[in-house]
Amino acid sequence: MKTPTNLKKPQPSPDAVFRFKLSRRQVEDIETEICFDPGLLPKGIEQDDGSVRYEWSLDEVEDMLEFLAASCNHAEDAKKEARLDTIYRKLEKLVG
Repeated sequence: MKTPTNLKKPQPSPDAVFRFKLSRRQVEDIETEICFDPGLLPKGIEQDDGSVRYEWSLDEVEDMLEFLAASCNHAEDAKKEARLDTIYRKLEKLVG
């Protein structure tokens, strides 16, 4: 039996928890470049390698994707835009 190639990836459950790491630089970019209060960023756990491990809900990931998209669209510096886009793509892969 042939498997259809146009099957959509299953959507994550609203109760899903997404675990991922961001580099210290990525965390700093989020804190300084995205137009929202950094105190609202869900807390992560600093790792020995300097990265930060997060566990976010689907809503938290989707909210961050919206903030990242807006920041990328309004970035005046190409390097900052590229770094924010890298974070966006990383989070987008989590939720499919």
